[in-house]
Amino acid sequence: MNLNLPIANHNLAITRFFFVIAIVISFFCQIYIDSSNLNIIYNVTALVISIISITYLFQKNIILKHPISSLSILGYVLYYFILPPLATNSEGKSIINNLILPLQTLIHTSLLLCFLITSHIIYIETNQYFKLSNIWKRYFIFCNIFSNISGLKLTFFVFLVLLSQLSTIFFKTGNEDNEFLKLLQGINYFIFLPFILLNPGLFNLKENKNHYLLLFYYFITILLVGVLLNGRSFVFLGIASIFISYLFNFGYGFVKLSLSKTFFLRFFVCVLCVFFLINPITKLSIAFVMARNVRNDISPIELINETVFQYRAIENPKEILESLKELQESSLSLWDEHYVDNPFLARLCNLKFADNSLVIINELSIDEKAKFRQIELHKIISLLPYPIIKVLNISVDKNEVTSGSSGDFLFYIQTGDINSIGTFRTGSLIGSSFAIFGWYYLIILSFVFFLIFPAIDSLAITNIHQNGTIHFSPIAFVSFFPLLFCFTSAATGSESISSLLGIFRMLIEKPILFYIILKLISLAKK
Repeated sequence: MNLNLPIANHNLAITRFFFVIAIVISFFCQIYIDSSNLNIIYNVTALVISIISITYLFQKNIILKHPISSLSILGYVLYYFILPPLATNSEGKSIINNLILPLQTLIHTSLLLCFLITSHIIYIETNQYFKLSNIWKRYFIFCNIFSNISGLKLTFFVFLVLLSQLSTIFFKTGNEDNEFLKLLQGINYFIFLPFILLNPGLFNLKENKNHYLLLFYYFITILLVGVLLNGRSFVFLGIASIFISYLFNFGYGFVKLSLSKTFFLRFFVCVLCVFFLINPITKLSIAFVMARNVRNDISPIELINETVFQYRAIENPKEILESLKELQESSLSLWDEHYVDNPFLARLCNLKFADNSLVIINELSIDEKAKFRQIELHKIISLLPYPIIKVLNISVDKNEVTSGSSGDFLFYIQTGDINSIGTFRTGSLIGSSFAIFGWYYLIILSFVFFLIFPAIDSLAITNIHQNGTIHFSPIAFVSFFPLLFCFTSAATGSESISSLLGIFRMLIEKPILFYIILKLISLAKK
């Protein structure tokens, strides 16, 4: 669909303005909360880096022409520099609270951002010569990921996704290694696909407001499925993808942002809605966590009742969060992940993950780092399908290296506690890469970023010249949130170089699965 470039430029300017205002206000709040020299240094650095990054990203030749790679950089800046002061301000804490190595954390996160943006600039300037985007676009076009899936195709998609969800619910217990269930879980990736109808301009679809009521019913169904699976993540990740698509809708000028009385009234209403929804959403999240211990021992209907019971039993979410925090600290006595109390913000801006990794790495010997390097190498190899590993006769125990997170293995190497593997402590791409490559990790990760950028940008076809066109693929929509935080330790992010390289596997597998589903739909129509 054709974009409106003058409106797009206007919307980008307003977006930059609101970002800068939020960053500056947050900075002064932090100084008020904690005026220590260390906190001032950290916040001044975060302020400068945030403003420079926002200024760079929110240009029409950057975020509009290279939308998804710019989105991934924005996610990094949000995670490490913009959201931490906002989140800690909301709880009256300093940005450096509970950090053991705040200066090292600041140095590593800042340096990696410099290399990340440098890689992005080099990618933009050299892409026409290396043509890596063309290779990925040919593959994506072959897989037909830019296909128009409105109407009957979308109906079939909804049917397959809901069927996969129900199958996962009623046959999950005791079947974790079932290959068929793994295939169904792959289809679950597309559960929020119908919501591309909310922003048809991005996906080359015709607007039809009659879909809105059906989408509301579908969302309620998904919410119910989330309770049945005791899985809050895919529900909230889907909501985040919808929100990001709306931001792109503004960015490309399909809707004009106007600083009128109506705009401020709507903004005020949205703020009020968020304010009143924070408590019930927090309670729902806690209810999911508290019902999780019994989800494999009871039926789906009983799980719904248990979740509702836990939700209604929560009178003071803050007290429950404190109890959960104490329980976590007692079970993970040498590993403290606590940064902010809010469970959502704790996964979207937790500096403690990087801090923990750096603390452990400073204590590892050369031999222990070599051991971790070997584990990460096996994790990278395990990204290959098992038949290929078998054909290549590579000696890797795929089940063993995937039985724990990189944070688990770092902790195991440090303490020797074999029971720590499987608890899935959240690690950090910064810390694990530093353990493997030393300071060379900045150069090595820069090269990986350089390869990732053209791959993820190829999920959208952009032409931002006057009256140009824009066409996001449906896979781009369902990948918005995972790719937003793909360089961080946030939910669905990358805690190690092995999980970072997993992006390439996702970009190969999901289009193939999408292609197969489209073929099945075509056969069903016949």
